[in-house]
Amino acid sequence: MNQAAAATNSQAREISSKGWWKWPVKEVLLSLILVIASHVFVVSFSRLAQWERGSPAHLLGEYCQWDCGWYAQIIQSGYESQPHAGGSHDAASWHFLPLFPLSAMPLSRWFGVAPGLAAVLASKFFLFTAILSFLWMVRDDRDNLSDAVLAGTLVAFNPYVIYAHGGYAESLYFTIAAAGFAFLSRERWVASGLAGGLLSATRIVGVAFVVPYVIASLRKYGISRLIRAQRLDIFVGVLLCPAGLSLYLLYLYHLTGDALAPIHSFVAWGVTSGNPVAIIGEGLRHGHWTRYWAWTAIVGWIASAWLAQQRKIEMAVFLALCILLPATAEVGGMPRFVWWQPPMLYAVFLLLKRYPRLQMIYAAFAGGMAATMVFLWSIGSNAVV
Repeated sequence: MNQAAAATNSQAREISSKGWWKWPVKEVLLSLILVIASHVFVVSFSRLAQWERGSPAHLLGEYCQWDCGWYAQIIQSGYESQPHAGGSHDAASWHFLPLFPLSAMPLSRWFGVAPGLAAVLASKFFLFTAILSFLWMVRDDRDNLSDAVLAGTLVAFNPYVIYAHGGYAESLYFTIAAAGFAFLSRERWVASGLAGGLLSATRIVGVAFVVPYVIASLRKYGISRLIRAQRLDIFVGVLLCPAGLSLYLLYLYHLTGDALAPIHSFVAWGVTSGNPVAIIGEGLRHGHWTRYWAWTAIVGWIASAWLAQQRKIEMAVFLALCILLPATAEVGGMPRFVWWQPPMLYAVFLLLKRYPRLQMIYAAFAGGMAATMVFLWSIGSNAVV
């Protein structure tokens, strides 16, 4: 009976992987319920900030702060050819990659929605797709509805879920990354490469997806066998992975004469590259929020090592790289590069599934941090940036 049941489950999973486009209604409904719950959570703690600190009542468009303002500018008027913003008029929007503002642009251009509100609404929509995409990514690791609820809740009540309600690209990035890993695990090479290309057009760290793609193909075939097999789909996929960023850089070269403008524009914020170990160490010595950001990077690397131990090499490498790349510049904003990575939440999912008693502890941490970040966001504190 056990062998028969195992065979049935194996067949069901095989059918599920082949019919990946057929989303079960329960997963769509679960994602919708969790998005609404997440929205109510954010609005509720924003109201507390209004009551206790006298911050203005937040309409949806007013959640658009900091980086969202840059996205709103791109939505409204596109990329500038010369720096013009900031106190020294040397800042530009070039390192805010185009896919997220392009996705919000129809709301503004076609329906007259204010650019900031369009960015906020787009990020909320992509929170829905992020939950749905993550549920698909972890489908083979789910045994029942409880596992699906756990997985979806990890996204909807991310410790830094405020970014999915504040007009940032994180929820879109998460959606594409989770889909990319889902395609990769099912050996749908071209689709996975396309996801990688879209990812590289969403955030600069997205270009790192080419590394797990190559690792997955080599683990499957090896170099010699891959060459002999002449798998055109794999080669097409690997070329697609950096395509989004490459096209954007070509566009910037045409617009500004500098293909590396996204990197050079960081100078306006006083950000330069350096030794990531030294930068993390300096963050630990500074204390307060800087120490917390540095510890977040360390926790992310620990999760990466644990994923490698679980033989999830592709996810482990991707997570490590996506933390390493921004750590060469600064630790500020590091939680975004950790908590909005599908491999990080996947590691949490596996851990909580294996040790259910940890679920309450994690819920207290995630809920507490999420509420704190919403409160800080609402009073305009840059600790959350």
